Amino acid sequence: MTAVPDSVRQLVGLARLDVSENWLSEVPDWIGQLTSFTTLNLRGNELTAVPDSIGQLAGLTELWLGSNLLAAVPDPVRQLTGLTMLYLRGNELTAVPDWIGELADLTELYLDENQLTEVPDSVGRLTGLTVLGLARNQLIEVPDSIGSLTNLTRLFLWVQLF
Repeated sequence: MTAVPDSVRQLVGLARLDVSENWLSEVPDWIGQLTSFTTLNLRGNELTAVPDSIGQLAGLTELWLGSNLLAAVPDPVRQLTGLTMLYLRGNELTAVPDWIGELADLTELYLDENQLTEVPDSVGRLTGLTVLGLARNQLIEVPDSIGSLTNLTRLFLWVQLF
């Protein structure tokens, strides 16, 4: 599939949309009108951006954006304060915005397999995290604030040797 079918916009009660592993290069702006979403899976496409309207999905708890072509964490994600899982693994991220620490409900954050050289101190404010994926980046160190994440049960930090 190269586009989300336009007929999906009529499914106002839809709680979960999984359009992973397709050839989507964009997400329609009307996606923000589907406010019943709890899970949106856009993993494994060719996305370089997401529409600002994603920020209107206030009930969203899981957002899967991994294995795309994102160079930055999409700014509309900042508005999704109820997210419990954010999956950004396998993109082209070079930085994580400081506002990531505002997503206080996160329990799982996957930033593996990007091009990150640092992680902001604000990650330490995500005290509900049980999973933090930072593996296969270009990290030399992690911030001391990681020590505040006392609920972590899984921390992925390994590097890939070439």
